[in-house]
Amino acid sequence: SRLGPPWPGFQSGLALAFSSSRVDARLPPDVEIMTPGPEVPHDLARFSGEWWGWMCRNRACDTKLAVEKLTRTGGRIVYAWARDGAERYSMRVEAKWEHGELSAGFPSGAAGVKYRMRSDGNLDVMYWKEGGSIWTTGILTRVRTH
Repeated sequence: SRLGPPWPGFQSGLALAFSSSRVDARLPPDVEIMTPGPEVPHDLARFSGEWWGWMCRNRACDTKLAVEKLTRTGGRIVYAWARDGAERYSMRVEAKWEHGELSAGFPSGAAGVKYRMRSDGNLDVMYWKEGGSIWTTGILTRVRTH
């Protein structure tokens, strides 16, 4: 499913922190954050901006998100990821709103990512592949608005 696996029960207990990766995720230099228009409801417009955080067991993965454009139905995001011993990765993809979460599938169809707003204004993130049998989660905080 495009919604990916369900959020794990421990997700709400995860804390914002720096990743333990010595390699930082990098967004491409052409990222452009557009201010959401008035047609985008406030609770969705809150996703706009650049975000930085961690994923994976022991915070081993560094991750960044740029929410470049938002509409009533979705938008365009740039997902970036890095960890020690692996190539940095980033991809610009179209995202959709599904049950208040911003989700995107990758062109290969083998992986996806979703984000949801936490009550403290940070974002939960989940990345999955292989039909959701392999997944990881983490937390991001906003580092830049429009």
